[in-house]
Amino acid sequence: MPERFDVVIGGSGMGGLTAAALLAAQGFRTLLLEKQAAVGGYMADFRRGAYRFDAAASFLGSATDGGEIAEFLDEIHLDGRPAFLPVLNSFRVILSEREITTRDHPYPDALAAAFPGRRAQIERFARLFHAIGADIDRFTALKGWKALLVPILCPRILRYGRATVGQLINRRFQDPTLEALLANFPATAPPSEVSLLFAATVLSKGEKGGLYYPAGGMGAFARLVAERAAEHGADVRTGEALAAVEHDGRRVRAVRTASGERIETRAVVANFNPDDVLPMLEGPDTRRVRSARHRTALFRYSASAFLVYLGLNPNVDWSREFFFTTILETPDVESVFRTIGRGEIPEETIIHVTFPGGAAGGGGSGALPTAKIVTFAPYDLFARWRTEGGYDLYQRRKKELADRLIERVCRFIPSLRGAIVLSEAASPLTLERWTGNRRGAMYGLEPTVAQFGPWRWPNAAVLRGLYFCGHYSRPSHGIVGTCYSGRFAAQCVARDLRKR
Repeated sequence: MPERFDVVIGGSGMGGLTAAALLAAQGFRTLLLEKQAAVGGYMADFRRGAYRFDAAASFLGSATDGGEIAEFLDEIHLDGRPAFLPVLNSFRVILSEREITTRDHPYPDALAAAFPGRRAQIERFARLFHAIGADIDRFTALKGWKALLVPILCPRILRYGRATVGQLINRRFQDPTLEALLANFPATAPPSEVSLLFAATVLSKGEKGGLYYPAGGMGAFARLVAERAAEHGADVRTGEALAAVEHDGRRVRAVRTASGERIETRAVVANFNPDDVLPMLEGPDTRRVRSARHRTALFRYSASAFLVYLGLNPNVDWSREFFFTTILETPDVESVFRTIGRGEIPEETIIHVTFPGGAAGGGGSGALPTAKIVTFAPYDLFARWRTEGGYDLYQRRKKELADRLIERVCRFIPSLRGAIVLSEAASPLTLERWTGNRRGAMYGLEPTVAQFGPWRWPNAAVLRGLYFCGHYSRPSHGIVGTCYSGRFAAQCVARDLRKR
């Protein structure tokens, strides 16, 4: 007899972990499948010798009372919340030898202080972002007939729903340096294409709910959530992937794993790319399935990244380093992303550097000090190096790029010189292999106007019993966004199963 579960979840990124923990806590028999040996997706960590590195994610938001992460932890009855170390006051942005930091003031205030002649404009800009963020918060709380009041209660959503960050900045500012500093958001598209609603949500939630680093690292937090899901009764299986979803044309009936096991289930939650889920469907080729394929073919994935992990000398005091530093080598961020879009590495680019030990209280919990360098990179270039030049050329090019990146970072963070014990690089191909994200997409779908909010892939789609979460689905990417997507998917599953 095949095994039976109420719900099978494929993928253990933050969305899948959230859905698994919530559904198991409600008493549903839950199976979580993760193809890798460890849970977490982009939140996973890994070791090299005595050093532990966060693979991709660097921090999370809204972990204090009232925040989305805190609410989720309460919902899964996690006794004794994990320690979250605040990092919002340890951010720095460097551009043309100009430095903006949050050590003494929030970012908008620090920006206004650096451009005193534009203070009034910057403050109006920040107030508008907060007002849009407040409208989005009200919108998510509207239920039933109250949704009819959106034009009255959330007027800015309608006004700016199709606007981009670049449109707003270009209307209000004519300073390219200031424009680059204002457009510093977690996206791999130029400001002229990034949804204004997305940017406003990120800014308002970051300042309202704070930004934090989990004590012990991102992977430790992912494992904690997985352990809590298991304590509620979820079966968490690593090293086993979802391979097929059987359906009768109307709803899901069963799944098969990569090892060939058939498991009967009433619901499936896919915590990965819908474009990869659709080929797994085994059943009638209905109009809805064909329509879904057409829509996913139009997806625009975010760009990938090149990462360099650094193991540092433990005898050096790293606690005064900024937790998160962004180096803008050029104010023309539009050209940076256009160059990446053409499959090239820009001469001048955007570089992010993270020091976990820069979190308040120390981010390493006794672990050896590390740093991570991240810059956005084109997938096709690395694929060509690997295909045309073979493994040796690919590795040589990776090392050359990593060395150049380290040298450029050392210009702004000189304490790194002579203090690097080990380094390892990861390319877009590395990210694709370990996470399953097509082309190593860092943020799933790009938060363009056409792929944010109601235009993003829905949490319930194609078939009854088939649900989606993660950074391809509503509401957005980021740890808070994918946590929300897991909550949305879990709510859909619970409603569906209770009706039957």
